[in-house]
Amino acid sequence: MILTTEKAERLEGPPSDRPAACPKNGQSGTHAAEPPAQVGVLVAVEISKARKPPGTELTASTLRTTVPHWKAAALGGAAIWQIPVKKGSIMNSETLKYVAWTASQYIRKPIRGVILTFHGLGSCSVKELPTPEELAWAEVGGLAVFPYYGPWSWMNRAARQFTDELVKVVYEHYKLPERTPLISTGGSMGGHAALLYARYAKRPVKACLALYPACDLKYHFTERPDLPRTILYAFRGYPEDRESLFAEHSPLAQVDFMPKIPYLIVHGDKDAAVSKVQHSDRMVAAMRRKKLKVEYVEVPGMGHGGPMPIPVTQKCVRFVTSFL
Repeated sequence: MILTTEKAERLEGPPSDRPAACPKNGQSGTHAAEPPAQVGVLVAVEISKARKPPGTELTASTLRTTVPHWKAAALGGAAIWQIPVKKGSIMNSETLKYVAWTASQYIRKPIRGVILTFHGLGSCSVKELPTPEELAWAEVGGLAVFPYYGPWSWMNRAARQFTDELVKVVYEHYKLPERTPLISTGGSMGGHAALLYARYAKRPVKACLALYPACDLKYHFTERPDLPRTILYAFRGYPEDRESLFAEHSPLAQVDFMPKIPYLIVHGDKDAAVSKVQHSDRMVAAMRRKKLKVEYVEVPGMGHGGPMPIPVTQKCVRFVTSFL
């Protein structure tokens, strides 16, 4: 349906029952200014599909009486329902399974650490099975958490807030002591996320594993034709200029503020998607100038994402488990 200002004026009831704001003419769907705490969210539904007691006519007044605690108004062939919501984050123990995959069912020992495994660019599938590395970590008490933080997010502000809230819920849900280490890992855009989240995380990160990461987002913007749309999407709605946003979202530009924790960075010299020379080589050099503790594994012949030699994979597993 289309809710216009003209139609909104036809809402029954006093002005206090009306939406705080409505879309302009021609905009589809319903919209309201962000509701105050304990007020509600506006939802449009067709009256023909609304549930009602037999023989009851759905009008503004009958909806108010037959739908407990809901404010509603008849609007032509549709109804506007204002559904009460509680103040606070939508992320909790109940919604945890919708916002992340965890390897909790594979843990064989008490949880000794939380391992964030950030996905790469474009990932929007629901994860079902662990990787060999995640299984190896689970064997020694490492809980892998795969956040659904957005296929084009580039660890923007929303993604960072999302991950902060997710981490908080994970620690509460599994009743983990505050001393339980948090480790940031990922590959490609996930490697970029692993580094950048270590920089901005609300809960301090203990260690960071970044595989073939994008480290200079300004350069990456020009590196492949498929990238600009994804980066601009991540920056949507931000008032700052592009140069400032590149700096905020580039691990290379944030080296001065990176935490003094152990880092392991892995990159292959045949990577055609994320240049080792333009990203990891420069990042590691900058980190070493700042005296950060970084180990750099350069893999001859490896392209983007692999194939990774078994000894390198084992090194990555050992790096993470050493902090559990």
